[in-house]
Amino acid sequence: MFKHIDFYVVTDDGEIAVDVKSSSDVECIWIELKNVRGNKGWLYGEATHICFDVPLVNKMVMVEREELAAYIAENCQKEFVAKDEAYLKLYTRQGRADIITFVKLYDLFYLPSFKIYRHE
Repeated sequence: MFKHIDFYVVTDDGEIAVDVKSSSDVECIWIELKNVRGNKGWLYGEATHICFDVPLVNKMVMVEREELAAYIAENCQKEFVAKDEAYLKLYTRQGRADIITFVKLYDLFYLPSFKIYRHE
């Protein structure tokens, strides 16, 4: 919950720490900057990689967490909007301390670490 790591994978290049997120909609992949308690969200956790499970297209997408954080820092407007307008803008739910935004699956294609995997 605090480190935001679901599992570790040993690769030829060493160990990676993965946080898995589920998304039923390729048009709306939510990114958590602050959690419901106002603490740092999973975007700033200790995972090295974020894996988005997108069952609708039978795929999993993985990116480096720091690359995604840099992309959000560079492209997300620091303006709070309604939920349906939160594409690369900030949104918070009433009565909660979270701050989230959303990206589209194709936004992740341009990150150098982008990898896509098919469900088996």
